[in-house]
Amino acid sequence: MATASVAVEVSDEECPVCHEGFKKPKLLPCGHLLCRHCLLSWLQSDLQACCPLCRCAIVEPGEPASGKSWENLADSFPTDLVMAAIVESRQLLSEDHQCQFCVNQIADTFCLNCNDFLCCTCAAGHKRMSMSRQHTVELLSSLTAEKLAASRPSLCPDHKDEVCKLFCGMHGVSMCVLCATTNHRQCQQVSQLGAKAEESRATLEELGTILTQGQQELGAAIDQLDQSLQDSETRKQAALADIQVMRDRLQSALDACGRRLTDQALTAHSDVKEAVLDRKTRLLGRRGKLTSHKDVIDRVRDSETCDAVCEMRQPLETRVKGLDRSVTLPSDAMVVSVTTLEIDSDAVSRLERELSELGQVKVTPGETAASKEPVAFSFHNNHGKHVVLSNDEHTAERTALSSCCIVVSRDPMQDNMLYEVRIDETESRWGYHYVYLGAVTQSLDTLTLPSCDWSGNMTSAVVLHHDWVKMNGVESKSSVGSALCDVREEGRVGLALDSSRQLCLYIDGHHQGVVAPDVTQPCYLMVDLHASWKKVTALPVRPVTSTSPD
Repeated sequence: MATASVAVEVSDEECPVCHEGFKKPKLLPCGHLLCRHCLLSWLQSDLQACCPLCRCAIVEPGEPASGKSWENLADSFPTDLVMAAIVESRQLLSEDHQCQFCVNQIADTFCLNCNDFLCCTCAAGHKRMSMSRQHTVELLSSLTAEKLAASRPSLCPDHKDEVCKLFCGMHGVSMCVLCATTNHRQCQQVSQLGAKAEESRATLEELGTILTQGQQELGAAIDQLDQSLQDSETRKQAALADIQVMRDRLQSALDACGRRLTDQALTAHSDVKEAVLDRKTRLLGRRGKLTSHKDVIDRVRDSETCDAVCEMRQPLETRVKGLDRSVTLPSDAMVVSVTTLEIDSDAVSRLERELSELGQVKVTPGETAASKEPVAFSFHNNHGKHVVLSNDEHTAERTALSSCCIVVSRDPMQDNMLYEVRIDETESRWGYHYVYLGAVTQSLDTLTLPSCDWSGNMTSAVVLHHDWVKMNGVESKSSVGSALCDVREEGRVGLALDSSRQLCLYIDGHHQGVVAPDVTQPCYLMVDLHASWKKVTALPVRPVTSTSPD
């Protein structure tokens, strides 16, 4: 038999494989039913076959099945006896039945007590008889399969004519009195079938309540996910709208820049053109004068009138010597210097780089798809060798009086989010409080924390003490951490990186001041437990808005 999924829709009383009424329906792990012979063929075709309705595994991977025959494997699934009775009753009602007492008379009623088919005449007589007047007689046209199945007596599987009146809890079977006295005499859990049925109904009622509650809880979770999808779609549309506004702004600014550069280029070249044309005009005027006087000289020189030639020589000589014949171009008459507009390529590269960084997606710690509740950050498993982590890596504790007790947050700090720890236990080593708090500014994959004597010697970090701060190994006086030594058990200390890359200190939720400016990413919260703080617990990450000390 093929293992392809049955795509057609089937009724509740029809096997999805053979599309006929169920015959000995077997209950699958997913809750759907298959006929026993269909289930057997389905498993024989592929042991890893799935339910044809929901694609759930019929035999779970790794479940031992090699020691079972195919028949035993199919029989290991429970049989839905109620569905089998309903299907059998529906098939029985779909047939034409003869009256139990009349000859060649179609029955149109059924006695639920006697399980006999009767015609209307016999049904009326049946109701008048003293022994059957209390019986329930139903019209076949209105009798349902469920009601017929419920009215039919439970017959003993070994003694077909005997009604089951007892139930063996040890073997899980219904039986007649004869079976109880012969086959189940030694069983200690034999009880009346009716009482056992009531007990079973009560248990099933409880199971139904559990399933209903589970349905409601799953439905609520699905509704939350649907709401998350709707919120995501709304945020997507808003983000696309914001992006379009940003694109329009950038395009407008780019167009304005282009127009400005174009105007500058046109103005520069227009000025050059005007200057060149003016110079050309002046040179043309000079050349015109020279040409006119040349024509006069040629005419006088070629004249045969001697006295005219002699008399005009002196004036023409004087005139020619007085004409402006200078060429004022920089090098020669054929070269003109033209102004060139140059674009700053570094500025263009800088804009391209800034645009590539614009709108980078940032994941806010503590926010999940199904819940907006903040969650605590975790400590990185790269920590000092004298520190142990517990509570799903949310709690860190010093195990020895040693310098190798540094712990760092697993994920880098995000902008405008407060990373706090609660001081669970203190233990002064020198009779007074001595604490260190800070941030590592180097990727933890390349940082060897256990080799560090103490955080104050780290060069890729910002380390805060009560009266100084070290940034990348350079120490300077600072009073920002002056209140750190006053933090006792149950107190809270934390750091936040604002949008200007300033690392800020918080004590019990109150802003204390800026620890260090221009802190580079990645930046990880760091707590040094080698001094007064012995045990700390990470608290839920939450946003902060204050940018000035409280």
